[in-house]
Amino acid sequence: MEPQDWKHCPLVSIDPETVHGEPVFEGTRMPVEDAIENYYAYRELQGLSDEEAVKATLESFPTIPGAEVCAPSWPTRPPTNISCSLDKVALDEGVPEQIADHLPAHQVRSVRQLGPKGMKNGKLLDAIEASEFRVFITNDKRMEREQNLSRRPFAILLLSTNHWPTIEPNVAAIASAIEETRPGTVSKVDCGTCVPRRFRKPAGLHLPD
Repeated sequence: MEPQDWKHCPLVSIDPETVHGEPVFEGTRMPVEDAIENYYAYRELQGLSDEEAVKATLESFPTIPGAEVCAPSWPTRPPTNISCSLDKVALDEGVPEQIADHLPAHQVRSVRQLGPKGMKNGKLLDAIEASEFRVFITNDKRMEREQNLSRRPFAILLLSTNHWPTIEPNVAAIASAIEETRPGTVSKVDCGTCVPRRFRKPAGLHLPD
């Protein structure tokens, strides 16, 4: 399957300084292709209907345009009773926010709560530092190419996927990585793999030997 050309879609923006030029929803850091892959993962891995898969995807990524309309009752984070002594963990816009529910020992917030959505990488890292987070969790695989990450007072965790149906049974790996990581480091976290549809072998296709 050929990748979709998003250049002329008004709901999508492409900026080399935002998620390294990946097509994202306008005004956010949420990659469009990741949202689509999550939608199909909910359908194929969990057997949800089209409507249920859309709702589940929007619940995972509230920064997608229209998410606040589709799910007005979603809980906000962090809870007001969280102690300020807990480790502060930031989730990138392209990371499922359900992860926060599985990290009760940490104060978890989405970067969408730090300021304008769709911040460029440099400003985003500055905002995370200014807010005194200890860990930043992202699915932006090229984040490790950013300069001077070793000087940042927080650690970065790169998830192997951002598909919540794949992550959920492996979420303990993220909790362990938070405990083991150190400021100024970039660590990859294997929380499962979900092969994008465009790379999957079509059903019934037999390749010659």
